[in-house]
Amino acid sequence: MTPTESAPLTPDFFDPDCPVQTIPVLGGRKWAWKIMRCLEGGPRRFSELRVPLVGITSKVLAESLRAMESEGAVIRTAYDENPPRVEYALTPLGHTLLGPMDAVCAWSRQNLASLLEAREAYERDEGGRAARAHWAGAHRARVRFGPGAGSGTGSGPGSISAADGGRTAGGSGPAAAILDA
Repeated sequence: MTPTESAPLTPDFFDPDCPVQTIPVLGGRKWAWKIMRCLEGGPRRFSELRVPLVGITSKVLAESLRAMESEGAVIRTAYDENPPRVEYALTPLGHTLLGPMDAVCAWSRQNLASLLEAREAYERDEGGRAARAHWAGAHRARVRFGPGAGSGTGSGPGSISAADGGRTAGGSGPAAAILDA
């Protein structure tokens, strides 16, 4: 097998004891992570959740909360008051997802510029030839982008180096801020 070849995939590639395929991680739900961030600090009423979740309809918020409740990430508490009051809060299970969410947000902040750059390169050349050439070149030379680009140093928070596997990439931006919302 040459260095560019990978081992063939077998039908038993995935561990049958690993439940990853059956665990709903909520990432597939458009609003789930933002809702969880809103509930991170404690219980919130439906109307409170609508404020930072700009663009969500009442129907979609209700459906999202219901789905998250059915998966055990959120608990709904109805108080017997006049007028009625309902609050939503993260369950202990829901709280366990905050750590992985933080890791994904950190990865996104670190790699967002590279991801967007690759996407733009791919879109410039519909077949992806430009993206393949771009990334082949990135493995041979240092590529800089973001805040450190143009500084001439090739290091710091805005640079990426093939030598370190791209772990020094940095930067932030609107998309990174959205993930933290």
